[in-house]
Amino acid sequence: MKFFSIVASLVIVFGCGIMNVIFDLPERYIERDVKAEEMIGTWNITPDSEVDVNNFIKKFPDWSGFAPWKTFTLNSDGSCGVELDTAWLGDSYSKDVAVVKTTSCNWNLAEKENLSNKISPILELGFDYLDSNGLMTSLYIYEENSKLILWGFIGDPDDFQPQDFVKVEQ
Repeated sequence: MKFFSIVASLVIVFGCGIMNVIFDLPERYIERDVKAEEMIGTWNITPDSEVDVNNFIKKFPDWSGFAPWKTFTLNSDGSCGVELDTAWLGDSYSKDVAVVKTTSCNWNLAEKENLSNKISPILELGFDYLDSNGLMTSLYIYEENSKLILWGFIGDPDDFQPQDFVKVEQ
């Protein structure tokens, strides 16, 4: 029994970092420099990700969505606007009908170590609204078929369920 407890403890302690090795999770990071000009514009959640977030919130109503957004706009002056879907903020936020409202933010590109220990550019969004407590949210940058995709995890990163945003062609 003692051996089983030790093995179980090790699995729990080391499980988070080893999941992507065991299950060969996809590499969703960009290895080139991303220019701020490439980020400017309106980004929408993909239809598949919207379904995934809705399903996640139904399954775990007490968790809020990582990024409870349908659309956000990044402006050239470093400001941004995000449309929040209050239904994705979890039960602790509101029991009322879902409302989409816009809040302001600021953005910049930074670099961060990703899950495979490589340094990749990320998009950082800073919020300054009543309940934000100086909230900073980071989205990873990925490129597929020469198009940028911004993404974060829905729920637990070990489940590897990404919430993707694509730029609306202007």
